[in-house]
Order: sequence, then C-alpha cells, then structure tokens
Amino acid sequence: YIDLKDELISKGYRFKTKTDTEVILHGYEAWGDKLWGKLNGIFAIVIWDERDEKLFLVRDHMGVKPIHYFKVGKRIYFSSDYNSFFYQTFSKITINYDAILSYLSFRYVVGAQTFYKEIRDVLPAHRVRFNSNSTNYSEYWDIPLDLSSERSEDYYLEKVDHMLSNAIEKQLMSDVPLGAFISGGLDSSILIYYISKKVKNVKTFITGFNVDGYNEFKYADMMARSINVEANKLTLSSDNYMSNMEEVIKLRGEPASVPHEAAILNMTKHMKNDISVVLSG
Repeated sequence: YIDLKDELISKGYRFKTKTDTEVILHGYEAWGDKLWGKLNGIFAIVIWDERDEKLFLVRDHMGVKPIHYFKVGKRIYFSSDYNSFFYQTFSKITINYDAILSYLSFRYVVGAQTFYKEIRDVLPAHRVRFNSNSTNYSEYWDIPLDLSSERSEDYYLEKVDHMLSNAIEKQLMSDVPLGAFISGGLDSSILIYYISKKVKNVKTFITGFNVDGYNEFKYADMMARSINVEANKLTLSSDNYMSNMEEVIKLRGEPASVPHEAAILNMTKHMKNDISVVLSG
C-alpha cells in the first residue's frame, strides 16, 4: 500500500493515519471502480458510496479472504463469517442441499453458491455493486495468459525468482511479530527460503501426529537446518484432532475443506504466544 499512498499524496490527498485502510478510501475517491485492479495483497472490502448510493463488496485476486452476502428485499447483509447471518431475525436461513454434491466432488462448494440457499459468496477477483435498482457483478482481474513469446529456461527461472522474492517481501510488512509454517514440503520450503533472506531468526511452526506417514518433523528439521532456523513442533493426539475438527466446522459455519484445518487451528492457538501474523505456503 506504500506505493499507492505515495501516488495518492502526489495527487494532493492528505493522510491522517498510517493504515492501509485509509489508502483504500482515498484510492476509491481517486480512481473509483478502477481501484481494485491496482491493489496488491489479500483483502475483503466493503465500501458504501453515500454520494451515489452504491455499495461495493470486493474480494482479493485469489480469494484468500472470504466475503459473503445475503440480499432480501431492500436489505443487504454481508460478513466474512457465515455464522453472522444467523444473528439477523428478518429472514430465515435454510440449508442448500444442492451444495453437498459439489462438496463431495471438490471438497468445497463451486461458484458463488454456498451451503445456505440465501447466502452467496463474492468470487475471487470480483466485485459486486448494489444500488437501489440493481445488482452488478464484474471480474476485475484474471490470470494473464501471454503466449506470444518464448524465452530460455534461465530467463524464466530468473523471472520467477524475482517475482517470488518481491511478492514475499511485500507480505513481510507487519507491525506485529511474524512467523511461518514449515513442513519440509515444496511450497513452505520455498517460502521460508525467501523469508530467511529478509528476516533473521524467523520463527517457524509445524504440527505432526504420532502416526507413521502423518508426521513431517524429519523433513521440517532438514529444511530448518539448511537455512538456520528453528522448527517449533506441536504434536497432536487423535482425540485432539477430532475435537478440533468439530470446532473448525463450528467456526467455519460449513464442513471443512481439507483435513489439516483441524491441526492448523490448534497450531494457531499455540503460535499466538509468539507471533500474530503467519505466512503459509
């Protein structure tokens, strides 16, 4: 957000805070509906434009941050949490049984539909605009597919190296202690490799089980030694796992999508003693 802030200052906008939220507000004043394509990060944004009486719901490019909405009559409810909608008493929420087939096929509900008939998701890289007469959906970004030129393998290796380094450096902006998940797998190893270039003694965390085939401590230790960081380990029992799974479903307001969510929930509670932000592959 720093780059956008500098651009807005050059346009004459004045800032009262150091937050990224104020950058979004002034950015909307400056660029309107074109702002979303300028953002680089993960976000779920709601903006009420009182002048034009328009409500915008916007979700980040890859849909990391959730945002859901429920429209009934002239009322619009929105939240990042399905459970919130059950606190309104204007209209009853009912189960969408058609979503079960999608869940059993793909581990999540495909498209904008959800497990609830009345609630819809804002799709990744989309914005939904409401006004008094209509609802408008638009996609502000898609994965670019430029197949017009071919370069050498070295060119692409260098470019990927530069892009990963740049992206991870931007994710390291934090006002609170930061750490990362480590598993010894490809994505977390790449992530921690680049983090270790920017942050000394980064705290890393891994969850495992006392069951053959379900413990990656050995691989995490190999990676931790290679870049000189400590892998903080948390071992879960089967009882821990099952009780956590029930809590995951309760917190999500829907069935879990991947089995390791129960372990991650337990780990996040454990990590909170040391860090407030975690990067994950």
